[in-house]
Amino acid sequence: KNNVRSATSPGRWRASVWGWWGGGGGAPGGPRMVMMDGLEHVNDDTLFLCRITKNISNGDYMLITVPAFQSLFSNHDVFLKHRRRYGRKQLLVLLRSCGLHVEKCHYFYSGLFFARWASLLLTKEKPVEKQTSIGEWRFGEKHVITRIVRAILNIDFRVCAALAKLRIYLPGLSLLAVCRK
Repeated sequence: KNNVRSATSPGRWRASVWGWWGGGGGAPGGPRMVMMDGLEHVNDDTLFLCRITKNISNGDYMLITVPAFQSLFSNHDVFLKHRRRYGRKQLLVLLRSCGLHVEKCHYFYSGLFFARWASLLLTKEKPVEKQTSIGEWRFGEKHVITRIVRAILNIDFRVCAALAKLRIYLPGLSLLAVCRK
């Protein structure tokens, strides 16, 4: 499986990211392809991305997120079967090599970046027998803790996006690109 999802109607996602994007200008109804945390799982990311971009028409939009900063690669990435993490310049080169025009590209979740960076700095990681993923989050979607965490992450995202408009790129745990073919 390629961990790629195509969407013409992004559903819930639309309210946050699509609203931030401003409706897309030339892309009414949303991007033609959404790939959220999928590219880092494939062996040859260039070949894979160039092949899938053939499925969208010229002028259509694509939204991609990937984990950021190879220096943060950890046991958790191994558990998630990540092959790599990306820097902004590295992702820009990859996207452009596949004929995509990058409209926006910035890091997000800066708070998590600094927490992860400090964690790696302060602890020497050892192989862990049991890793967990976000799928094992123990609080329900409407639980107050979930709502607080979501609100903090949404604020973090919006701050990173606003600063990126000023060409200030805070480091973040993830990287987002909005491209046009």
